[in-house]
Amino acid sequence: MQLKNLTLTDFSRQPAPRFRVSPPPFNSLCRFHHELITYFDSLQINEWERLIHAGSKVIPSKSLIYLNPRYSRVLSRNVFMAAPDQLSALAYVLEFFHGGILSAHKNVCIKHREGVLSIETELGGILATISPLSFSLEHRPTTKVSNAIKNLYLYDDPQCYKAQLARIQGFPELSDCSIREESECKTPFVLNACNLARSMRKVINRNTGNDIKLSLAQELTATYFGLPSWNHLRSKEKEVIPSPLYYLTCHHTREPSRLAFTYEVKGVYSGIEKALIGFNETLNQNEISHYHIHNFTGGITFSTLTSNLSTVKESTGFTLAPLNVIERNDEISVFDSEAKNIISELRCKRVLRLDMNI
Repeated sequence: MQLKNLTLTDFSRQPAPRFRVSPPPFNSLCRFHHELITYFDSLQINEWERLIHAGSKVIPSKSLIYLNPRYSRVLSRNVFMAAPDQLSALAYVLEFFHGGILSAHKNVCIKHREGVLSIETELGGILATISPLSFSLEHRPTTKVSNAIKNLYLYDDPQCYKAQLARIQGFPELSDCSIREESECKTPFVLNACNLARSMRKVINRNTGNDIKLSLAQELTATYFGLPSWNHLRSKEKEVIPSPLYYLTCHHTREPSRLAFTYEVKGVYSGIEKALIGFNETLNQNEISHYHIHNFTGGITFSTLTSNLSTVKESTGFTLAPLNVIERNDEISVFDSEAKNIISELRCKRVLRLDMNI
């Protein structure tokens, strides 16, 4: 990456009146150079770099996949995935079924109801569904939420989370925070170009003793990605970097097994800002005043659990979690033709039996 070749000359080459910052001594420059590169290499932005240099346009997700763990040999929880279209979603599900990943059911059929594909057992048990994906709060302003959490980092300590999220108006109180702290990795909670530039500025200020302008940090951030200017980076971000998706679910559980007997998707959001707005409104509507957060592979999850006053054996909860988008590969592409034939036949039939090794 371009920034790795940054030298003292790169700083001194620029007109002094523009930057109004003097370069650090050479011996401290080496330490600064090392920390800067170490810091940005620790960020989880490999996908950003790949997308920016690939130049492919953002493909919006239009289908929602649900996989039921009740019939699975490998799943331990409800799984939701996004897909660019119905064909890709069905090919993904067929590939997932291939080779007996789901528990043995010889008679399997696929039904088409009001745009929803439902793969079921002979007794009506739902193995998987593919439904149209629509986003909630698409036109809701997010500036206030963005400003409230712009200084929050992915692996901050619980007190930072509590303080930053409390800045969102009406947001419930954080009661528990199980965040895996990693002081060496300070990825912004909201990973966007503006927050990366703020991070760049902090590293430079700490190592040079100068309070540089944000505009300079923005230009250096663009240089890191090999782009000629900040405007180019912002333009690329809009074109090729997809907003992270989140989904909000309401689930009712029953003791003692704690198995969910109803599980409903309340909303799907494009961007963490809209997701937090939806989570906040849902908790306030249900008069829930506390929540907890934890992180695991795949991102940070916000959740709450409230007991049913009529019986201690039942409870209701809400969970806001990252919604991953399926990644196309050769294994999935093998099933494109079969998926296309199934979708074509379902235009004439409401129910179609599937010949699968399940």
